[in-house]
Amino acid sequence: MIIVAKHMKQTTKLVPHGTTQKRIAVAAISVAFAGVVGAGAIAFSQSDVSFDPSQFAFSYNHGAEDTEIGYQAKNSQVDSQANRHGENEEEKDTAVKENEVGDDAFSQAPINDRSGTTAYNVTDGAQGSITTAAGSGQSGNVADAAPGAIEGNNGLVENGNGSNGGANAGGNGSVNGGGSAIYPANPTANSYKYLKEDPVPEKLPPLNDTTYFRPYNGNASFGSVDPDKVTISAMGDAFYRGQKLDAWTIFCGIDAFFTDDGLNLLYFGCDQASFATYPYFRIDSWENAATGEKNPGYCPSTGIVVNVSFRLSTEDAWVSRTVEIVPCESHVFVVGEPDELGNRDVVWSTAPLETEGAFLPINLFSVNAQEAFLRSNGNIDDEGYLNALLQGWKEGDASVPYYYSVTPGRHVIIPGDVTQLDPAYRVRFQTYSIDENYRYNAELGNRNACRLQTLVDADESVIHENVDGTTTFSVPQGVQAVDSFNDQTKRSSFALSVNTMEVPSSTVYVNVNSGIRVTDGYNVASDNPAYVVTDKGILESKDGTEYIGIPYGVTKLDVPEGVHRVVVPDGNAIKTLVVHAASADDLPDIDLTKLQNCDIVVEDDVLDAFIVRYADAIEESRTISIALASDPKCQMAFCNGVLQTEESVFRVPELGIDTVFLQMQSRIEKGAFEGNSSATTLVLDSGCESIELEDGCLAGGNVQTIVCTDEDIAAKVEQRKAAAGAPNATVTVLEGSREGFVYYTADGKTTLLYDNEGAEEFDGTLVNKEGETVYVNALAPYVFAGDASLRSVSLPESVSSIGRGAFENCENLQALFIGSPNAVDVGANALRGCANLGFVASRSSAVNFATTENPNAEACKWYAPSNISGGYDSRFVRIDNVNDFAVDRQDDGSLILYGCLGGEAPNEASLLLGSPAALDGTIKLRSTTTEIFGATSTAGLNLVGAFENTMGDWAIDWSSAPNLRYIGSRAFAGSSVASVDIYAPSVKFGMEQSAFEGCANLTHVSVTARTLSIGDTAFANCTALRSACFIANESPTSDDVHYLNKNNIGFGVFSGDAALVSLTVGSPVPQLVYPSPKIAYVFDGAVEANEEASRISLHVPEGEERAYINAWVYNLLGYSDYDDCYSAIEWDMLMDSFETGVLPTEDDIRARMAEILLEPENRLRKMLGLPTVESSTVIVSEQNGSNDVEA
Repeated sequence: MIIVAKHMKQTTKLVPHGTTQKRIAVAAISVAFAGVVGAGAIAFSQSDVSFDPSQFAFSYNHGAEDTEIGYQAKNSQVDSQANRHGENEEEKDTAVKENEVGDDAFSQAPINDRSGTTAYNVTDGAQGSITTAAGSGQSGNVADAAPGAIEGNNGLVENGNGSNGGANAGGNGSVNGGGSAIYPANPTANSYKYLKEDPVPEKLPPLNDTTYFRPYNGNASFGSVDPDKVTISAMGDAFYRGQKLDAWTIFCGIDAFFTDDGLNLLYFGCDQASFATYPYFRIDSWENAATGEKNPGYCPSTGIVVNVSFRLSTEDAWVSRTVEIVPCESHVFVVGEPDELGNRDVVWSTAPLETEGAFLPINLFSVNAQEAFLRSNGNIDDEGYLNALLQGWKEGDASVPYYYSVTPGRHVIIPGDVTQLDPAYRVRFQTYSIDENYRYNAELGNRNACRLQTLVDADESVIHENVDGTTTFSVPQGVQAVDSFNDQTKRSSFALSVNTMEVPSSTVYVNVNSGIRVTDGYNVASDNPAYVVTDKGILESKDGTEYIGIPYGVTKLDVPEGVHRVVVPDGNAIKTLVVHAASADDLPDIDLTKLQNCDIVVEDDVLDAFIVRYADAIEESRTISIALASDPKCQMAFCNGVLQTEESVFRVPELGIDTVFLQMQSRIEKGAFEGNSSATTLVLDSGCESIELEDGCLAGGNVQTIVCTDEDIAAKVEQRKAAAGAPNATVTVLEGSREGFVYYTADGKTTLLYDNEGAEEFDGTLVNKEGETVYVNALAPYVFAGDASLRSVSLPESVSSIGRGAFENCENLQALFIGSPNAVDVGANALRGCANLGFVASRSSAVNFATTENPNAEACKWYAPSNISGGYDSRFVRIDNVNDFAVDRQDDGSLILYGCLGGEAPNEASLLLGSPAALDGTIKLRSTTTEIFGATSTAGLNLVGAFENTMGDWAIDWSSAPNLRYIGSRAFAGSSVASVDIYAPSVKFGMEQSAFEGCANLTHVSVTARTLSIGDTAFANCTALRSACFIANESPTSDDVHYLNKNNIGFGVFSGDAALVSLTVGSPVPQLVYPSPKIAYVFDGAVEANEEASRISLHVPEGEERAYINAWVYNLLGYSDYDDCYSAIEWDMLMDSFETGVLPTEDDIRARMAEILLEPENRLRKMLGLPTVESSTVIVSEQNGSNDVEA
């Protein structure tokens, strides 16, 4: 066989090894020829972006060094096309083409029952560059290249799929020997069968950032080329091993950009059609980084070095650079179904991520894969429900897993079967975190975000009734998750009850609380990758470490050793739970709060570990009892950190609780406190006449104080404490305060034990029976727990410790103030269940919370001093320059929080920071108050205004704060404040935007100040507001532009206030703040401006009507004053003059102004109660005189 390739200087004879009945396609490739076919996929558009699957081919030939184009496209076919053996591919049936078994993975020359060779401009003798491939089922003999006249280069060699497949390197050249195989054995044998060409790449800006980057087309200010200003680099995943290369593909895979003198970000880029004539950047050549082979047609694993040139002006010389490209080992194309021509659209293109030298699997569950395919395939309706299910993915004829670990090379993944779905099943895509072992894990990252075909509902008609009367619900094959409907707007569940549920091999997530009540058990397909079933019918993870689905008919659940997680269904019937874990590390994760009236049996050696782990859940359940495996019939209750029988304390495990209460028991058993170093105080308050302390019951512990109810019991304890194991403990007696609180004092420290069950407030002080004030030093565990009457707590400097659960479930607690400047320790769950908590503020150097509950996360704000850098967790926020705090208690018992700015002492605090969720009565402000805090964002947290959304029946005594000068944004928004009556004639006053927005109880507002600035929408949506009065006593000084030195009324100040009928203003005239030039000002946002003018009466000082008309008429049109309006009209008329050829005169401009000012002037006249006019009295044209007339 003789092949004559275009531009060949000699012929090359190719001799195949052996003989076959079918010829093998052979391609001879030369280093001298730069022509290539196709375009590589450019992954710069990121690994989750689909590509346009259209094809292209051109040959590349770089012109002269100083030519003005980047490459030249010749009209001739590329050599690979020209040298095929005259086969008319267009006449072949598309389906037949795709079903053919063995296309050449590199040259695309068909080889099944056909023969042909492809030459890539073989020059100066044939090189060791041979690509051969064999179809499946035929002998895969591979030809060596004949020796050539120059150095042999790497051969493009691929194994055959047949019985004798093999790969040989290129033949030896006469100089420096032969090449070597640069591709792995048969990595992508069928990739070109299902996707003939990589999608055409698109030239995109760096980082795909179209906001800041603009393509360079000579639009920069540069005197000459400064190479240092140009950054050129290859994009990370734009190239892959074995990718077809050409100039356009390489251009699209390189970022080249710079910043011009105007700080504009510009990049070299154009579309493909313009590439041939793009005069600023060109691809000169590229070569194999290892062998030096020029312009290889495919990207070698060793990478390539690209020679590029650029310039910023066509007058400049080209500047050359080299760019090193290290290709990805693999690239994956996920494609859809073939069209009538056999072409497939690319659904997703990605390069596998590599970490620690290994490829991470491709996630075919992702939104870019199966959901994108089914959507493009028309299988998802407008409501998001599926009419068909994808049954998996394939590469070639073989199924691939959803987490697919690919080998090096080009991979094309095609969809498996798509089966129609019975409309009785409702399936949609929902998101789950599934790991590579098909296990659900909510803590996984985005790489494991899976969009699963989720069954969210089904009609009862699909339930099958068995011969024995039982029922079975079968999940359709292809369903990957069974769960409630769940999106951002709603959640709905099934309403099915069956004996058995059948889980197919496709399902990898089942939510047992989705509303399908399975009473007897589950059946699971044997090839399911995620689940198996136990002999009790329990749905279990494949590895046996998780119980996922417990049938509702199960009353006794044995959890064997090795099961680390148990999903307890809602409304279960479990009455006995036996945990067989032999060590603390083997204890399973179980939500015990879902168990009711359940007896739990644990191994003796793990009792303490079990209680420590599940203490909160056991206490929350309140109906769980615990027994030891050695004595399962002896059920014990766990409460307030104590495991107890009806008569005795059995065990006090180490839970970090410092105070232990003995409330019902008359005996403490031997060893009860052993190993507990936290419990330093024991309160014997059982109500029994005598309490038995067994020998050694306190031994091995750390009890230092024993509190008794009376002197008799104290005397007996004093006698027994040594034998009990606490010989040095202090024995003391409980005391009661006049308010009804119970406390004790030991070693000079007073601890509050019980509240008085009715206190609405607590300030940290007590009055003893002698009438003396006692300052509390510590709050015992659970001291106020469950107290629904408690509204506010302000702790004095004396309190340094708050016990576990101290305020737990105080549902009406609105404020907590910690007044100690020293460190304070707070026990676990101290504020759990405080659903109406409005603020927590602390003056302390540190507050050490054992837990970080935030029961009212949406509304509660946590404040710490700004001058303390540490000592607080992430719930707390610091406001600049607020270094201390103070609180004022109101008549209703509520607390108002103040911040101390700079060096202010607490009694000088000037910033009103916060209030509780509700107030009652008249609220008096501190006389030192100068500012009421407005809504803002800091440290990623959104802080509400001081009284924002504060409800109740309340009003402010504004006279109590004579120095108030600033109300922040939304400070009172949405609140039920009843009045605004501020009289501060000597104060420069400012009110930010939306300060009182949505205050439905306001009917009248009045603000009088020295200067007055009212922000935009300050009283918007105050639907009951009927009248407003804004009066400033003096004009602002011109040399001070501070916010508080302005007289203005913001835009839309009364927006939505349809009841407003009266507005009173003073002298001087305030400016109306329009939102932007030429945007008309409105008071209440009425659709019809004349309706607003007819309804609202404007009251001004007598004789000031003309001043208001002259000033506000411009504001109503969106201009600040005469000059501003004149300039805008002049500009518009100058623009018009380009068409008319007539320049406007001053009289023309004033005449136009008079026309447009007539309407707003008459609006103002209506509001002022003045007669309307037919021509403007603000602007008088030259024909009628130049002076403005009186109103």
